[in-house]
Amino acid sequence: MAIDPGAPNGAVPPDFAAALAADAYERFGPTLVRRLTRLTRDAEASSDIAQEAFARLLGQARQDRVPREVDAWLWRVSTNLVASEGRHEAAGRRWQTRQGEAGPAPSPEEALLRGELRAELDDALLPLTPDARMTLLLASEGFRSQEIARAIRRTDGATRTLLCRARGRARARLRAAEGPARQTARHREAVP
Repeated sequence: MAIDPGAPNGAVPPDFAAALAADAYERFGPTLVRRLTRLTRDAEASSDIAQEAFARLLGQARQDRVPREVDAWLWRVSTNLVASEGRHEAAGRRWQTRQGEAGPAPSPEEALLRGELRAELDDALLPLTPDARMTLLLASEGFRSQEIARAIRRTDGATRTLLCRARGRARARLRAAEGPARQTARHREAVP
């Protein structure tokens, strides 16, 4: 089947989306699964990811948004899915680790102080740029600067600079807004 991505809207036959997906699967499916298996080292996961990529291609074709280079588009979508899955697995492992570290429930006084601290922290983060907030939050979750740089599409050096400046600005705003929750928390840290 000849794929004409330049066809005007409305000039595509109704069964075009299904035909495109079937043609793309025959031409690129086995190669895509092999490449994904080399990338993930998991044949079953590779098949699932390839299936999702072809389902997304079908969705794009149904919306008359056919990529010019179908094989390249499938590879990009597949590698993005692999990266996304890796991030989800890493976040799940971190969450499970933290759940294992959970202790007894906090007292009502501690819960109130935590709520006040959270409100003060929100006020300190609000004036920061979205990238600066994202950088701080990802760093607080344990992400390395290289991972954060990829997430916000900056270089590693620029990300470290942004993180340092964002921490300084947030710290200054927290000190300026020194509320009762922060004073109590700081007092607890000072008392042995």
